[in-house]
Amino acid sequence: MPWDCIKDDTIKALISFHHMGQIYKYKSRQRRINESFDVNSVSLIYHQAKLNSIKYFMLQLARMSNAVVVLLLVLISLWNQPVLSQNQDQDQDQHEHVSITNRLGNGKNLSLHCQSKDNDLGQHNLADGTEFAWDFSVNAWGTTLFYCDLEWEGVQQYHFDAYAFDRDYVRCQTQCLWLISTEGIYGLNGQTGFWEYIYHWTN
Repeated sequence: MPWDCIKDDTIKALISFHHMGQIYKYKSRQRRINESFDVNSVSLIYHQAKLNSIKYFMLQLARMSNAVVVLLLVLISLWNQPVLSQNQDQDQDQHEHVSITNRLGNGKNLSLHCQSKDNDLGQHNLADGTEFAWDFSVNAWGTTLFYCDLEWEGVQQYHFDAYAFDRDYVRCQTQCLWLISTEGIYGLNGQTGFWEYIYHWTN
């Protein structure tokens, strides 16, 4: 209806008030939409930042975990490896001493090669009456093992354990002493003080 056709001022006032109310409702609704949009935007940005922080934290944690694992492996490896000092006096860190003496007699030489999983002591030729010795500390797991291969004119490539933790930790009493004779191999029992006939030649 054209505005000029309305003569009653009261009716005009009511219509104007009605239009103002509609405009106010529209603006209020639009403001709520905008506010809702702003809240959603802020929430999205917050969650994205939180997610990025979590990813960064997990990445740093993974890097730290890898470094810790590597460090632990290195420490375990060092702890597990016997400390050697060939033909030297024992110090505070050394707990065992192994000595192998050639008692074949008649000027017979002995060829000897001793080693462990981590240490190769090399090939040695012992003249009659001489010895080869080394010192070491046992590992934390109680699995230290040194073995030797020997030969002389009557025996070819005989293998024996010069130090086995399970057998020798108590028996040797910090010193494992061996005598290589024509009958076989004798070992000193540190508890009794007697030589024991432990290995005999197989050929």
